[in-house]
Amino acid sequence: ILIGSVGLGFVLCCYLLLLFARFARLNPEWIKKTICISGTVGIIFFLGVTKYHNTKHDNLQLTVLSVGHGQCVFAALPGGANLIFDAGSLSMSDLGSKIVRPFLAKKGINKIDAIFVSHNNIDHLNAVPEIVEQHKIGYIYTPEPVLKRAESNRVMEFLDDFLREKNQKLLPIPAKIDFGGSTEISVLWPCPDMADVNNISENDISQVTLIEFAGIKILLCSDIEHFGQEQLLKKYPQLKADVVLLPHHGSEKTLTADFADKLGAKVQIASCGMRDYEKRTVKSKEVLFTPADGAVTITVSKDGDIKTETYLSASAKKQPRQSGAVNP
Repeated sequence: ILIGSVGLGFVLCCYLLLLFARFARLNPEWIKKTICISGTVGIIFFLGVTKYHNTKHDNLQLTVLSVGHGQCVFAALPGGANLIFDAGSLSMSDLGSKIVRPFLAKKGINKIDAIFVSHNNIDHLNAVPEIVEQHKIGYIYTPEPVLKRAESNRVMEFLDDFLREKNQKLLPIPAKIDFGGSTEISVLWPCPDMADVNNISENDISQVTLIEFAGIKILLCSDIEHFGQEQLLKKYPQLKADVVLLPHHGSEKTLTADFADKLGAKVQIASCGMRDYEKRTVKSKEVLFTPADGAVTITVSKDGDIKTETYLSASAKKQPRQSGAVNP
């Protein structure tokens, strides 16, 4: 039973209770039994409260994990639904065991309601098999145009075969996505009925997701390049977002000049590797980069307040911060 992280004080109390139960000598004996039973009940009660606190909340929590050149986004919705948007990396092996599983264990989560595979690039999906092996999974979705290409793509074909062995299946994203609660999740791109999909690049048919809660909009852009960005703004000319996960790992080469400006985001995040960060990404103090700032957690309260937190690993702290991005 996954509980989630607990404080050192609680761990010490547990060991003290065990030592007391083993070595204490009290007369009459019922006093010792009463203390042990009361302590055990207290521990169980504390663990139950901790589990509830870690998994049931009235805010939206979204974390862009630091996975090097790749992408993995975890979203905990109000009401308890847990979602993962992409899970892959070219920078590290065993991403599921090294990053995703410890992260979920710390939060006390062992079930994922849905995994969204944005497109068939390996740096967005190669950790999906590990996550499926290690956790209970509800559904695994991918856009219809991506699914149509699965048979001609070795990566997606391998993933599909693996999932079938685990009694799972790649499913097209339904027209309406409802996980309960007050969060709205919409797939803005690609359109299920896109014409000439075979003439569009793999990146430009990747999934763009809009998450809305308490008046706050979070846009996950996956790997769309110039064509996808232009078509997205053309289809939704009034589109605005408070938080944006920049397309294609924040690559300056494939980012349309005014794309981020038109969205008007207060928080911009780029999930990329250190090499990309140093040489290829947009140079902006307004952007949080996972190799330099660490994992980024966005918490949206039920009143619409946004809180941004970054979590940098000990090894990453040794790396110099190139662009001097400011943590909002």
